[in-house]
Amino acid sequence: MIHDPDHLEDVLKVDAGEGQIGDDSADCARYGIKTRHAPRNKPQEVIDREEGDKISDPYARHFFLARKQRDREDQGVIVRPTFIDPWEDGR
Repeated sequence: MIHDPDHLEDVLKVDAGEGQIGDDSADCARYGIKTRHAPRNKPQEVIDREEGDKISDPYARHFFLARKQRDREDQGVIVRPTFIDPWEDGR
């Protein structure tokens, strides 16, 4: 691989030709390594626990973390109103 003189952090693009392999395999390896080791976001549970650790009252911390957990569990759950037939109403 040859460094690009205009962009020192990049390699010179070499197209595959007769008797030449080209740099496509090197690009694949480079991008694969970069995406594999990309920084990831913290899980929401860890963020919630860090926020909960700032609460000094143990009861307030417990209810804060319980609510955050319930919110995570309820996320994406569709709540449909229950339909009560007139004969089930008891009137």
